[in-house]
Amino acid sequence: MFGPFVYGVEEAMPLIATISLNPSLDEHITVKRLVVEDVSRVQAFSKEPGGKGINVSRAIHELGGQTIALGLIGGCDGWHVRELLEREGVTTSFVTTSGETRTNVIITDASRGTQTKISHPGPQVRPLELETFHSFVAHLAHLSAPPAFLVMAGSLPPGIPSDYYARLIREAKGWGMKTALDTDGPPLSAGLEAKPDLIKPNLFEAQRLLGRDLKSESEIAAAGRELLGRGIETVVISCSRQGAFAFTGTDAWKGTAPQVTVVDTVGAGDSMLGAMVWRLSLGDPLNEALRWGLATGSAAVITSGTELCYRADVERLLEQAQVEPVS
Repeated sequence: MFGPFVYGVEEAMPLIATISLNPSLDEHITVKRLVVEDVSRVQAFSKEPGGKGINVSRAIHELGGQTIALGLIGGCDGWHVRELLEREGVTTSFVTTSGETRTNVIITDASRGTQTKISHPGPQVRPLELETFHSFVAHLAHLSAPPAFLVMAGSLPPGIPSDYYARLIREAKGWGMKTALDTDGPPLSAGLEAKPDLIKPNLFEAQRLLGRDLKSESEIAAAGRELLGRGIETVVISCSRQGAFAFTGTDAWKGTAPQVTVVDTVGAGDSMLGAMVWRLSLGDPLNEALRWGLATGSAAVITSGTELCYRADVERLLEQAQVEPVS
C-alpha cells in the first residue's frame, strides 16, 4: 500500500508532497469561434491531469525537484489521470474512491483569445475513503526523510468538511512538516485558523477572504500584513499579469512577471506555487523564491493544452523576472 512513499525517493533532496482531494481530467478544446446556440467546430483537443495540487507536483517535477502527488481518484477518468502522471514521471499515491473523478472542460476561443472554464463539483466522498486517505498522509511522517512541505491545494469535493485542510495543517505541524495552503472560500477561511506556514491566494481570493477590494499596492501590502497578523509565516498574493507580492514578518517584496505572449493560463498559479515551495525547501530567501515563481508561472502561460511549463523556458525567463522591496 505504501510502496510509492519509499520507492524512488532521493533522501538528499527535499521531498514535497501535494494533496489533491478533488482532481480532474481536464479536456482542452480550441474552437475558431465559440458560437452560442450553433455548432462550433473543434480545431484542437487534448486531455491532461488536472487539480491544483497535481499541477504543483508536475511543475516541481519538471524543475528537477522531488515530489509525490497524493489524492483521491475514481473510475475510468481517475485511471486516466494516474496514467498521464505516470507518463510524465510524477510519483503518485492515490486512494481509489467509488465516485468517478470529475471532468473539467476548458474552451479556448481562438478568434477572441478567451477561455471558458466549465468546472464540475466532484464526486461524493465517503467517510471511510477519507479516513483511508488520511492514513496515507500520516504515513509520510514515518519516512526516513519526511516531506519538507505538505502542499494542500484546490477545492474540496462533496462529503469532505470545509475544515479538513485545517485538520491536516495541525497534524502536519506535529509531524514536523511545513505546510502550504492554496484554496478559496470556506476551506481557506477554516484553514487559516490552523496557521499554515504559507498561503498563496490570488488577488480575487484575497479580496473575498478579507471582504474588500485591493486596488493599489498599498492596499495589497496592508492585506499581506493583516494576514501575517493571523499567524501565517509567509503570504503570497498573485496578481496575474501584474506579478505578485510576497510578505513575511521581516520582508515585503513586489515581483514583476516577464512579458510574454499568453497562450493558456491554466495551471500558471499552481506552477508559481510549486516553484516557490521548491526553492524555499532548498533554502532560498523569499525574494529569490518569488523570482523563480514568477518565471515558472510565465513559462506555464506560453504553453498550451497538455503542457504546463518547461524548465528551459523557466531558466530563460528568470533574468526577466524582477523583484524589488515593497515601498
